[in-house]
Amino acid sequence: GWLETRGAIKWLQSLIRNEQARRQDMPGAGDVPRAFVEAFETQNKADKRGEDGKTEAEIYAFKVSLKESPGVWRMIEIRGDQTLHHLHKAIFKTFERYDEHLYAFFMSNKPWDAASQYSVPHPESNARNAKRARIDSLALNPKKKFLYLFDFGDEWWHSVQLLSVRQEEPKGKYPRVIESQGEAPPQYADYDEDEA
Repeated sequence: GWLETRGAIKWLQSLIRNEQARRQDMPGAGDVPRAFVEAFETQNKADKRGEDGKTEAEIYAFKVSLKESPGVWRMIEIRGDQTLHHLHKAIFKTFERYDEHLYAFFMSNKPWDAASQYSVPHPESNARNAKRARIDSLALNPKKKFLYLFDFGDEWWHSVQLLSVRQEEPKGKYPRVIESQGEAPPQYADYDEDEA
């Protein structure tokens, strides 16, 4: 029944990946038994091949807009096997940021919601690791919205919405910007030393 139910195997695989990522973040924890993962590998390989035998992937399209300037947005495509950290890097680049700062994703779409937070591991944070959180393991559905925060000091808040997920043979490099509107404000406001 699992093999014949559309999406069931992918759902199980996303659970496995989430559990693996969670256990990797916990010192001393073991991994999901390899036998469980191998039970689904044959079906997984078949699922990723199109009718012509070419390898397919899930491509996620996100719209990322500035919370304070919703008219400034970017559409970003990313493969499902890439991570939230890859999405961060794409946002960082397309909004023309040049100075790295801490960042976080809040999957509940609520600012500072620690229970739904993904970021770079930090000793004082219980956030899940964005570098290990694969996009296809987050159980996202089209229209799902969440928040992205760049720079905990200046607080550049972004609204992220999943527009679509499609199966196709990847073409080119991902993540990539496919559409853009508005000029990104500078990372730092101009500061005139004469006024200080």
